[in-house]
Amino acid sequence: MSGKDRQWLYGVGIGCTALDLAVRRRNWLGSIGVMSELVKDSSARPDDVGKSRIEQRTVSTSQVNKSYGIGKPSTSEEGARQCLIIDEADRILEANFEEEMKQIIKILPKKRQTALFSATQTKKVEDLARLSFQTTPVYIDVDDGRKKVTNEGLQQGYCIVPSAKRFILLYSFLKRNLSKKVMVFFSSCNSVKYHSELLRYIHVDCFDIHGKHKQQKRTTTFFDFCKAEKGILLCTDVAARGLDIPAVDWILQYDPPDEPKEYIHRVGRTARGEGAKGNALLFLIPEEMQFLHYLKKAKVPVKEYEYDLKKLANVQSHLEKLVANNYYLNKSAKDAYRSYLLAYNSHSMKDIFNVHRLDLQAVAASFCFISPPKVNLNIDSNASKFRKKTRKVDGSRSGFSESNPYGRRAEDDTRQFVRY
Repeated sequence: MSGKDRQWLYGVGIGCTALDLAVRRRNWLGSIGVMSELVKDSSARPDDVGKSRIEQRTVSTSQVNKSYGIGKPSTSEEGARQCLIIDEADRILEANFEEEMKQIIKILPKKRQTALFSATQTKKVEDLARLSFQTTPVYIDVDDGRKKVTNEGLQQGYCIVPSAKRFILLYSFLKRNLSKKVMVFFSSCNSVKYHSELLRYIHVDCFDIHGKHKQQKRTTTFFDFCKAEKGILLCTDVAARGLDIPAVDWILQYDPPDEPKEYIHRVGRTARGEGAKGNALLFLIPEEMQFLHYLKKAKVPVKEYEYDLKKLANVQSHLEKLVANNYYLNKSAKDAYRSYLLAYNSHSMKDIFNVHRLDLQAVAASFCFISPPKVNLNIDSNASKFRKKTRKVDGSRSGFSESNPYGRRAEDDTRQFVRY
């Protein structure tokens, strides 16, 4: 930690009555916006961590990693911080900030008000509560007695779509909702990059936010989309938490979330606030239908949305030619295809999201390839699981042929990946 960072909390202590800690920059940006509104008619202002000058202020906001390493405050600062607010409490300890939090809490006055906010109740939140509170806390749950955990004004649905038709369905949906404000979630940065490039090639303008963008680019895109009355934002889960974007009409989950908790955070970007309305649509391929059972168990009500395959845009062959003939788009598509498979393989719910059960020809079609591209993957082929004793037939044990490149396999052998 640099000396500049170590000095930061000393500064916020002068005249500061509240310290708001956020685990991510996007949460911090949201807090800055809200607090600016709260204090705009007074002489106080929320502190901007990015500025070096120190002035009198009522509220200070910070990311956890900007407040670490601060040492003991001076006598003039004792008692200055009367309130500690911790946003996204369920993520702070997940992000390995436990030691930083111990250091911050250690120097704060014991006589203070502490508030922890979290959209989900987890073991990590309980651990942070034990770390933060001096006395037994009051627990307030806005979901107590509710039959569902998502926002009241939110209409939620899912559609079962063959893997090969996923992008065509997405494209058709976006073309019919160009007058709406739509967020589309993907499982990887490369998928966001490729699909945003592809959509722009076929004259569908869109914003995109992902972790490979520089921070200034992400911040600018976020505020541009906030100000827009309509538009399409392609994003990863970097936008699933802590962003308060006004008037979002639709949340599309093109790639399924890792678990129901992440689904809840994603759809929480719409229907925000009392009386607000919004819609959410989850794309599932037939092999992923069991995920609906877990959503139901988590008190997430979804209903099936049907569509007519015959009415989808007839552009598959055109897109395949475009990707085949454009070097940069082809490379981007390969990177996205590879990242999709790697993300699928790293899924926590492997009983549902099993990469070895995917139809790679159909997956390739969804990335506008005529056939699966050759990409390097570090995916376990589970060779030992499928290895069976074979008898020699026609001078060969393997059964390799041009039409059967994987050789003779047992009935339950569904491998589609090979080692080179």
